[in-house]
Formats: sequence, C-alpha cells, structure tokens
Amino acid sequence: MLDGTDYLVYDGDCPFCNRYVQMVRLRERLPDLELVSAREPHSVVDFLRSEGFDLNEGIVLIESGSIHFGDRAMHRIANLTNNKSVFNALNRWVFRSERRSRTLYPFLKSGRRMLLRIMGRKPIEQND
Repeated sequence: MLDGTDYLVYDGDCPFCNRYVQMVRLRERLPDLELVSAREPHSVVDFLRSEGFDLNEGIVLIESGSIHFGDRAMHRIANLTNNKSVFNALNRWVFRSERRSRTLYPFLKSGRRMLLRIMGRKPIEQND
C-alpha cells in the first residue's frame, strides 16, 4: 500500500485536529502531502486499519514509506516544520523532544476524546 505518497491521517471531526493540521504548515516541507480524514473512506485508512492501527489512538504521518503514529508522528512533524510562525516554533519546541512527545501526547488524546464526547461525536469506526 505504501506507494511513496506522503499522508497525514487525522480525525476530521475533531476541531483541535483540524486546526492543528491547518496551522502546522507541513506542506512547506512535504509539498505532495495528502491530508486524510480517518472518518472518510480512503485506501490509506483501510491499510492502516488492516495493519492494526487504532485511529482513535493517534494521528498518523506516513512519510517516505515510514509510518509514524501518535507521539512519534507529533515528534516527526515537529522536526519537519520550520519556525516561520509562532505556532510552528512552539510546536517544534514542545514536540522535538521524544520524551516530551511521549509525556504530553496522552493529554492531547484525552482532550480530543473529551471534546468529541461533549460534541456528541462517536469514535472513529475501526471496521468496515
């Protein structure tokens, strides 16, 4: 399935996730990056599910054939972005450390779950 295309798979129903994807400006480094909502039908979503990834548990960056999931994806994104914006500089400072990424990512997941519950949104389906 990994055809050389770069993908960022995230929860398209999550306002936090949507805003993060917009603000991080990852396409400056990966111009052909395809943004994929894990809630929409897509071959890369099917592939990730078949490989055992629970898309409720984390964002996924597929870059140059490598899969980065959850805190590792946040860490990789931080290292790919530049410091041209205040948001990117802050994101880079926070998540460029693998240790900080591992420590902080569970809080991001909890915040996402809580927001989706408040909004009445269901978790991302894992089976077709």
